[in-house]
Amino acid sequence: MADISTDEDQLSIYLANEIVSLANSKLSAGLSLHAIAAALRHAAANFSAYANAKEDEPTKSAEILIKEFADLLNEYQELHNEDANGS
Repeated sequence: MADISTDEDQLSIYLANEIVSLANSKLSAGLSLHAIAAALRHAAANFSAYANAKEDEPTKSAEILIKEFADLLNEYQELHNEDANGS
């Protein structure tokens, strides 16, 4: 039987890459980098709250969602800092 969590992880990365591609196209069209980033944070918060509310028994508290976001933000910040510094 397929590992559902792995499939969900792969799907989430695929979808995230599609969303980043959309953000990059907006950036190429001349929209503000900071406005795009703020819109993505807003959308992530909105849809995460929606998904959690749609479950019969919400599985993640706001604190857990915030920690997941912070962990991802820190991981990507390190990667982008390394890229910017040529490491």
